[in-house]
Amino acid sequence: MKRIILVVFALCSLAVLVFGAGDSERKAIARILYGKIRVVSIGEHYKVRVVGLGEDLRVRVDDFADRPGRWCFVNIGEDYRVRFVDLGEDVRVRFVDLGEGPR
Repeated sequence: MKRIILVVFALCSLAVLVFGAGDSERKAIARILYGKIRVVSIGEHYKVRVVGLGEDLRVRVDDFADRPGRWCFVNIGEDYRVRFVDLGEDVRVRFVDLGEGPR
């Protein structure tokens, strides 16, 4: 019985790693992810997947990123570091010209 529970726990943990954070976690991240954003390949705060539909956050690139959904890309002095991924994302974003913000 203990072995079955351990296997089920291991499979659930693997699913979280493969498929990313849960829906409520992604929405929480979407509400706080704004400001100066630096794109990195290692050492990120969040893994981000760019999608066409089903986004958690609509992002508008702007020099004055003062609220959720507005990003200003920088090389130094960032608020958050993100890495763009195809699988295992923490949050899904769609870049827009109008209507930025969490869904």
